[in-house]
Amino acid sequence: MSVEIAHADGIATITLNRPEKLNAMDLDTYREITEAFRAIERDPGIRVGVITGAGDRAFSAGADLKTMHRAETERAAWSPWSASDRWDFGATTTKPMVAAVNGYALAGGLELALVCDIRIASDNAQFGTPEVKWDLLHGYGAYRLPQVVGLSNAMHLLLTGTFIDAQEALGIGLVSRVVPGDQLLPTAYEIATRPASA
Repeated sequence: MSVEIAHADGIATITLNRPEKLNAMDLDTYREITEAFRAIERDPGIRVGVITGAGDRAFSAGADLKTMHRAETERAAWSPWSASDRWDFGATTTKPMVAAVNGYALAGGLELALVCDIRIASDNAQFGTPEVKWDLLHGYGAYRLPQVVGLSNAMHLLLTGTFIDAQEALGIGLVSRVVPGDQLLPTAYEIATRPASA
């Protein structure tokens, strides 16, 4: 399994667990994230979720490009447009979600952070939409990003592929807090505890 889910005290934790690949998401990972969201939605004992990436190098570097460049049949299966009930097409949970962003949150990784309600970043976080450099279409995030950071900031990121660091992300409202790496998950859980205990 490339996605792990655990829960305690009303809080579910989803961890992308492909650190050797910067938590890049292959087709199985996309499905497992969607299934994790569904599990959170179904479980009345879960009040809030936290999502993060294993290791300290990446929340997620986005889609696994090796998967994208396989046979056309597999590329069609990967496409977000072929699965409207998947998270990268906007399917999520009605329960609050906190993204604990460690390291790179790029392309689909940024989209995953954007489906969360609150985003906390470690001080080594980097955010970007590099699809334009690969002549690819940014997916659901292109819809969500302007709602979060405003149209001008979103267009700058989407059309230039520029990476921004955690402090700049804080400045444009992409994240609400920046903390040292060793405080990332404790801070995310401290925030998650509030709605979980309400």
